[in-house]
Amino acid sequence: MFKNPSAFFYAVLVHAILLAVLTVSLDWETDTEIPKPQVQIVKAVSVDEAKVQAQLDKLKKAEQDRLRKEQERQKKLEKEADAAKKKREQEEKRLAELEKQRQQEKQKLEQEKKRKQEELALLEKQKLEKEKKRLAEEKKLQDTQKQREATEKKRREEEQRLAKAREEKKRLDEEARQRKIAEEKRAKAEAEKLRREEEEKQRAAEMEREMLAMREAEMAAEEAKLTEERERQAQSTILQYIALIQDKVQRNWSKPTNAKPGLSCEVFVQLIPSGDVLNVKITKSSGDEFFDRSVETAVRKAQPLPVPPDPSLFERFRDVRFIFKPEE
Repeated sequence: MFKNPSAFFYAVLVHAILLAVLTVSLDWETDTEIPKPQVQIVKAVSVDEAKVQAQLDKLKKAEQDRLRKEQERQKKLEKEADAAKKKREQEEKRLAELEKQRQQEKQKLEQEKKRKQEELALLEKQKLEKEKKRLAEEKKLQDTQKQREATEKKRREEEQRLAKAREEKKRLDEEARQRKIAEEKRAKAEAEKLRREEEEKQRAAEMEREMLAMREAEMAAEEAKLTEERERQAQSTILQYIALIQDKVQRNWSKPTNAKPGLSCEVFVQLIPSGDVLNVKITKSSGDEFFDRSVETAVRKAQPLPVPPDPSLFERFRDVRFIFKPEE
């Protein structure tokens, strides 16, 4: 359905983040657990719309840059694929031309062989006719010398038979030797062909393994980059929600009578997904018990506290620790 599922996923992810920014003035997205952040002394302030817009513009630009790079990578891959296709088509054309030339050469050789066979047949026929004529003339002469030459003829015929047998044996032995040589050549050629095919298969398999390793490395690098970005966004979101909690506690805090200026304390709060407070305690006292108790009261009064709507992000936000230092 989509040429680039990862690009579609990233686009959906960015739009989801933008919607979250417009709704609650923050960015968030992560599934990875990390150690709970140690928040330093932060001065609670309200959300600045200009900063939100700047952050939104920054996200838009980052997404545009990523989409541009993805398009450039896709174009590069398509260009490489086209080049490989053209090279393969040229090689197929060259092989087809070689096959055509081989067939033409084979046909030419077969025609030449047929012509020579016809010439040999004609010569053999002429030879036989000439031999027949000679034998007829010889027979005519032999008719008058039949008795005298009978013994000589028998001797010659026996010698010819033996010579012919020797020649026939020699011919058969040579044919057997040639057949053996041809069979050995054929077996050797077949073995060489199988060896080359096996080498080609091994080269192809090695190339496939290398390409797979490259793709896996690219995917791992991309995943690491996305994980780092999600962690950065999650950390930013957590800090923003802590600032929102500090701000809400500040607004629900009543300064105790005779409280000294510049007091601060470290507050630990346990939350549930609704933002309600399960437990609150002062982990680092201001030195003023009334001030500390007023902060605990302000935390409970401010509930439900602002919490990230994403369940996975909330798991890292369930136990919150922050410095409460009211504005004078």
